[in-house]
Amino acid sequence: MENFDNSEIPEEMDNSDLENSFLVISNMEDYVLNIVEIVAKEIGEGTNPLEVFMYCSKQQIISLVYENCIGYNRKKEPVLNFQAYNNIFDLVLKRVQNCAIAKLAAEGYLDCAWDDELNDMVFWLSDNHQKKSAEES
Repeated sequence: MENFDNSEIPEEMDNSDLENSFLVISNMEDYVLNIVEIVAKEIGEGTNPLEVFMYCSKQQIISLVYENCIGYNRKKEPVLNFQAYNNIFDLVLKRVQNCAIAKLAAEGYLDCAWDDELNDMVFWLSDNHQKKSAEES
């Protein structure tokens, strides 16, 4: 891990040079809440940010910060670059999406199987759920 002299890290990020900017996480609580709010907005309007914590805990997000930081400043605060910041966001979003899909499968709304050709898990609407919905109509 690289240590950064605070003089190397700009006080404010300039959007025109965002990819070369650094973000010092001086308040981890605020950073976690910020990530959760952004993920909730990405999921969809009306998503309560607290719902994100159902699938990804505060401690898991903090661990992602330390795993993805590019170094620490003199105060031992984690420093992120643009790529690390985006990576943390993507990992939290994917975790929430994967857990939501797994929950739908466990509740019988989706069926799933491994596709060797795609080398990935595939999901589709459950026939049982479709029949049940048709019967209720």
